[in-house]
Amino acid sequence: MSKRSEDPPRQLDLRDPAVHRHFADALPAVIRILGRWKMRREDQAVLLGLSVLSLRRRLEGATLDLSETHITRMSLISGIYQDLHRIYPVEIADAWFNRRNDAAPFFGHTPLAYACKTGLSGLVDIRRGLAAAVHGNFQSTPEDRRRASLIPQPDIHLGPERDPADWSGN
Repeated sequence: MSKRSEDPPRQLDLRDPAVHRHFADALPAVIRILGRWKMRREDQAVLLGLSVLSLRRRLEGATLDLSETHITRMSLISGIYQDLHRIYPVEIADAWFNRRNDAAPFFGHTPLAYACKTGLSGLVDIRRGLAAAVHGNFQSTPEDRRRASLIPQPDIHLGPERDPADWSGN
């Protein structure tokens, strides 16, 4: 049976033990992502919404009881990782979280500092901004727009002016 286009997207039931187990099993992969970003265990725990002790226990093989918020954080981190690697070469993508960034919303801080300070909402901001960049929707500040308005723009004529009523595609 094929999925019809008007069917709503299937929602995952995080109360389903199989779904929950799937995400719990994905935690080591997310921890490896954070390791590629050269994050201290304390910062990894903050971004995941876990205590350092819980994170250490998971690294030693213990199973953790993850909440929907933990799973959301894992999903955001995975999406951020994917977007960074779509935008930048590997070396830059893996260093991006620890590099000072003058763009909004970081304003001279690192994305890591921003995410640790703002928590889940900061991860959402970062994910949205990177997803927009992947899709060509860049943000600009009022100062950026002011500076751009100062750049001289040449007159561009693409051909004889035509009345829009005559735009028949010919």
